Amino acid sequence: MKTFKPLAVLILLLCVLAACDILAVEMRINVTPDGSGDLEWTIGSYLQRDADGNLIPNEDGCTVEDDDEFMLPGYTTRERTVGDQYWCSINAPLAGLDRLDAFLKAFGEEVIRVNCLGFDDDRFLFDVSLLQGMPADTDTSDLRGDEYFLWQLTVPGSIDLHNAHQKEGNTLTWTWPAAAPAGAGGLPVQVNMPPDGRCPFGGVLLFLTVEEDGTGSARLTVPEPPVTDPPAPLNVGALTAAGWSILGGSQSAQPQIQAWRQFSNEEELQQVILAVPGFAGGGSTLALQMLEDEVTGWREYKFSARIEMEQYGPYWSSVAPDRDPPRFRFDLSLPGVLESAPGQWTDSTRLAAEWEYDTGSTRLTLQATSSHAPESETPSAETIQRNLETLTGRFLTEIPPGQYTIDPSWLQGYLLARGAQPGHVNNLTNGKLFACGDYQTRVLQRLTEIRIHPDPAVRALLDGLDYGPIEAYRGGHQAVMIFPRGEDWRTAGTVLDPRPKQVPQVFTISDWQVQFRWGVGPGEGSGEYPHLSGNPSAYPRTLYPSERVHPQRIGVQSPVDVLITAGDGRRLGVLPDGSWVTEIEGADFYPPVEDATDRQWLFGLPAGEYAVQLTGVGSGDYHLLVGDADGNVVSYGAQPIHEGEQAHLAVAMDGDHQALATPADGTTGWVEPILASTENEARLGLGEFPVSAPDQPAGVTEVQRILYILVVVAGVALVGLLVAALAVSVLFLIVRWPRAG
Repeated sequence: MKTFKPLAVLILLLCVLAACDILAVEMRINVTPDGSGDLEWTIGSYLQRDADGNLIPNEDGCTVEDDDEFMLPGYTTRERTVGDQYWCSINAPLAGLDRLDAFLKAFGEEVIRVNCLGFDDDRFLFDVSLLQGMPADTDTSDLRGDEYFLWQLTVPGSIDLHNAHQKEGNTLTWTWPAAAPAGAGGLPVQVNMPPDGRCPFGGVLLFLTVEEDGTGSARLTVPEPPVTDPPAPLNVGALTAAGWSILGGSQSAQPQIQAWRQFSNEEELQQVILAVPGFAGGGSTLALQMLEDEVTGWREYKFSARIEMEQYGPYWSSVAPDRDPPRFRFDLSLPGVLESAPGQWTDSTRLAAEWEYDTGSTRLTLQATSSHAPESETPSAETIQRNLETLTGRFLTEIPPGQYTIDPSWLQGYLLARGAQPGHVNNLTNGKLFACGDYQTRVLQRLTEIRIHPDPAVRALLDGLDYGPIEAYRGGHQAVMIFPRGEDWRTAGTVLDPRPKQVPQVFTISDWQVQFRWGVGPGEGSGEYPHLSGNPSAYPRTLYPSERVHPQRIGVQSPVDVLITAGDGRRLGVLPDGSWVTEIEGADFYPPVEDATDRQWLFGLPAGEYAVQLTGVGSGDYHLLVGDADGNVVSYGAQPIHEGEQAHLAVAMDGDHQALATPADGTTGWVEPILASTENEARLGLGEFPVSAPDQPAGVTEVQRILYILVVVAGVALVGLLVAALAVSVLFLIVRWPRAG
């Protein structure tokens, strides 16, 4: 069995299948609403037989050559044998539609032609021609009759038009017998294409690729002008004269010309934009600066562009007076990791900018900076462990403690002295400041600063290590994971999580899971950290801070279970059968310790209307606290409850605190909210205000204790010295005093 590559599709389509012993090729592509997804292509073949007619097992296995230029990163393989058939499947993730487009185009236009690919608003459009089928004059007498080629798409959104052979939900399947010729137009695969067949993404497309050495290439797609007399000013000869190599014309419903050229210095890069039809003679500029550390090989790429659009409209109006000027799209691919992308990018994550004639703007201003670190050998286990210890040590000293540890407010001290957890107190009184999302962003930012630091010695601290966001309770709590590269963070990870105690803390993943035992997984934004899902390491181009704002915050300490229901029916908390439910996206959720008698709950809720239901699981007093966006906290005093009884509270969007419907002596009573303040101290129902302040973090208390001991010891020593001096003085006077007689 030979090594399989995507190029095997070409082998299948060009050869006589029976002679190649190939049974089938299956291509399955899944696209999600954000353009990411995955693909799987499978090649089935017939096993050979020995002289006695016995099947010869495949010994080579399902492998992929390391230098396969078509392979997407993060692929996995799977093989199986069914009777006399051997099947090899290759799976690969798709970071976005640009990766799918590049993958399909890598086969070459003699095999696959991409006519249209993208989203038009929320509708997914796909038009691909498979151009190499069975030649019409092929002798098919040796075929077994079951050879086939299958193409399957699973896409988001509505599907109004398609030419698939089968449709199940949003999955479309095309299947062609191997003996069926492709014909002159190829085998069409179309989804949601307009009736006139024109791709709405047609226009002038300029795709710029920068290589690691600072050189690069440009790919240009322009609409093919209509045939006119005299000829339109745009033609293939004009592009060739401007330095472009013509790749060929498109056979799609919207004819296009595709061209390509290289650049090796800044002057040639500038000529790229000036040679694009519609920009010649204008003031558009492209510039690239590459900085390199000769010792470490670390490189930084600074790209800037000013694309003037004043001549663009008039030019294309002269080319095709009966059409609007085409859309202009500029795409940039820089090596390494994108660090910043200011300017008028339509998509600053993928570095794409679009301009349309009716926008009124006359200039696109674009900038981007990326860094590229050379590949290095995998460090030793000792180096990785030493780096991990250094990073966790810096985390413990460089991430600040929460506000309450430095200057607790009256209410914070009150709640902490009554046994409330520090993280709960912070979230209830401070909102997102020093909450888990805030701390997660701080830690990720600090690690990112180390990863891209200009000093190679600082960057080396992350050699052999990866990091990323994780969560518990299905997003109810967030933290940061750091783990050895290539290993599974679920078993080999270290968790950095300052929020629970409001001071930086380090946990093994097993110890962390004991605290957050339900729903542990990759966190919000983890799609930008593929190594958390077992794929090759990569990091986001831009770190987006967590903005989990919770204008409504609810804390409960009591023998009750809590269930919160949003206005649209989504729920958060504990259902009557005892199971947990988390259906409110963006909410924070901290359930109590399992089977605890005195249960502490904390919820952070996005803006909205909610109904809170408290159900007694025992007998005792419960304490309900509600915080609003203004930092106010209200209490309802100590309220009695018995097992099975329920209390209810409505939480309003405008922050107007409502009365609590609570059972009292078998009847329903209404309790008005009490603002937590020193004036209302006696009404809060939490007992007398503590005489002493709440315990501070261990380090602060220890310092105070040592200082106190030193002061006491010094005082005792000073008193002792004074007593001794006095005794010596008295003795001296007695000895020297003149005696009578």
